[in-house]
Amino acid sequence: MEYLQVLRNFAYLLIQLMCLLHPFCRFVNNFQTHKIANLTCSHQDLYIKGSVIFAGLFPIHHTRHNKTSLEYSKGKFSIEGFEEAMAMIYALGRINNDSNILPGITIGTEIMDTSSSVDVAIRKCLNLSFVKENMGTSTCQQKRLTEKDPRTVVIIGSGSTDVAMAVTDLAGLFHVPVIGYASSSRLLSNRARFRYFLRTVSSDTLMARAVIDVLRALQWNFIHAMYSDTDYGRSAIETFEHVLAESTSWKICIAVRKAVTEHTSQREMNEFIAEIQAAHNLKAKVVLLFTTLKDTERILKHFEHLKKKDYVFISTDHYFGSTSKFRSSPEMLRRIVGVIPKQSLSNHSFLNYMELFKKDFFNCPWISESIRQPDFSQSSTYTPYVIDAVKAAALGLHQLLNCSKRKRCQFSEEDFPALNRNDGFLKSIQNVQFKGESRDQVSFDSNGNGVGAYDITVVNTDTKRWIPIGNWVSNSSNVHDIPGNASFLDINLTKLEMFWKKVFNSSHELTSVCGKKCPPGHFMNLEERYPSCCWKCVPCSTNEISNYPVNTSCQSCSALYRPNENRSDCLPMIPTSVKPSDPAGIAICVVSIMGIISVFVIVIVLVVYRYGNTHIIQASNGTLSYVILFGIFLGYATAPLALLERTATSCSILFFTFSISLCIIVAALFIKTNRIYRVFSKSTTKKGTAHSSSFFLCTYSPY
Repeated sequence: MEYLQVLRNFAYLLIQLMCLLHPFCRFVNNFQTHKIANLTCSHQDLYIKGSVIFAGLFPIHHTRHNKTSLEYSKGKFSIEGFEEAMAMIYALGRINNDSNILPGITIGTEIMDTSSSVDVAIRKCLNLSFVKENMGTSTCQQKRLTEKDPRTVVIIGSGSTDVAMAVTDLAGLFHVPVIGYASSSRLLSNRARFRYFLRTVSSDTLMARAVIDVLRALQWNFIHAMYSDTDYGRSAIETFEHVLAESTSWKICIAVRKAVTEHTSQREMNEFIAEIQAAHNLKAKVVLLFTTLKDTERILKHFEHLKKKDYVFISTDHYFGSTSKFRSSPEMLRRIVGVIPKQSLSNHSFLNYMELFKKDFFNCPWISESIRQPDFSQSSTYTPYVIDAVKAAALGLHQLLNCSKRKRCQFSEEDFPALNRNDGFLKSIQNVQFKGESRDQVSFDSNGNGVGAYDITVVNTDTKRWIPIGNWVSNSSNVHDIPGNASFLDINLTKLEMFWKKVFNSSHELTSVCGKKCPPGHFMNLEERYPSCCWKCVPCSTNEISNYPVNTSCQSCSALYRPNENRSDCLPMIPTSVKPSDPAGIAICVVSIMGIISVFVIVIVLVVYRYGNTHIIQASNGTLSYVILFGIFLGYATAPLALLERTATSCSILFFTFSISLCIIVAALFIKTNRIYRVFSKSTTKKGTAHSSSFFLCTYSPY
């Protein structure tokens, strides 16, 4: 440990030499003598004296419910909440040393530990100056350095949505703005209720849209969802489903939806995994997680225990920095894709600041607790958003007081209520725009929201840290202003696919799709369970096509049209004919000529000259035989007409002659058959002299 401490001190001295002229370095050098000399620590809170107070609410400890009473007590130390509190002190130090922001005014702070509890947060807020001066009594037992507390003009925090809602309701009664850095619930966009709430972090609606765009880019539409049964988890899944229902660009179906708590039993987890392994859910290989860090670790551990390692997890909030803070195997962490608030803060200066702070104020309770934590590295994804929240409040106050380089700021507690009339301070904060630590431009819309900015992260197996593989940055703070087919996602899909091939040891494409696109000539036969995502491809009938890629049904080709080769479109039929020079045409002509010659040979040679007077010929009715031969001759003579060029006249002649030839042959045969029938029929045979009879035959051709 001593060796590591020597290395840290050497690194710090080296940084000091390299950035001697940098403003932050000057701030670090005079930090101890200029600002922190006014710091006071208590067992739960931290106070820095100043002309004006920016209050801070941070979950530095987790909640621990006392089973013997209704009181909440301080639980386990939260390194993330501690970092966020230190980020506020870090931001105040930078602003107090910046002559361009609030010159002549020193910003102090009162940082309070909410213990992640609404009750604790409200009790702490009752000690703030704006409450005490309006209530006329003081509930604070801690002695201040002066008889009258400096005015608290803004509250930075808190980390959770439920605490932010309660604090905003209280602070709004006294026209005090609350700037959230991590409370992302879409409910806080309700300006009618939360008029005094602003936030540097994006709303969950934009986070949901970012997740949808990631799924769309990866062509995944069939997923499972798990969420913590907390305000955060319930709000996140409801927001995701709300945005998903309004999305028309990409339909996504949630096969199995499961809530988890710290009390979820192993049997319930086994039932969930059995359900996602069911035949109708087996194609969903992506699990969307809106869970706390502890719940995420339990879920990953359970999947690993059951050897269900062919799933990908898309999760939010925690996936930044080192993987050492996760109590999960590296193998399972590599299966996570993180969608986290965008990180652009270089944490070297902040970490160096933290080391100095720990050395100088070791006796503060929070510092002593943080020293006992594992090797410190930036764990919270929200430290840049805390810094931006503090700067937004400072710039808003700078504008309200009409400060400039030539004119130093004059802050008077007596005059501030007049300046803040009609929510002047709130409007000043809402109008600020600046380059922030979290993203290039920090600003607020009419609902107090900032524009959406997220990083897409995966684990670097070499460094064991989360690295960005893409980002999602919108130009709007309202998801309803973003067109359905627009995507602000910039992601390296090739790199991601190569990464997953190493993780899953497979060359197959990773898919989470229930119904794939049907090829041309097929239509989608929708399944009842998930009609918008699941279907089977069924071939169309012979004369039908389907319009790729949305093959919801088949369409028949109209008359004189036929399907193309892949049956995606109908093409007009092109008339074709056999020419006399074609082999088939030559064969037709030869057969026709031979047939005509045969008829003439039969008529002239065999009948007229040789066998015309025989009993067989005379008995078979020579006249009808000649009619039949004429019909046969006409049929043979008609065949070559089909080889001529198609015109209206030639087609009419062809149909007429061909039909007449058939009618003549059939009619003659019918008459001959009828005569034979009459000869041998008893009913028509009479004694005596045969009387003459006549027979009339009418034929009809449809051509």
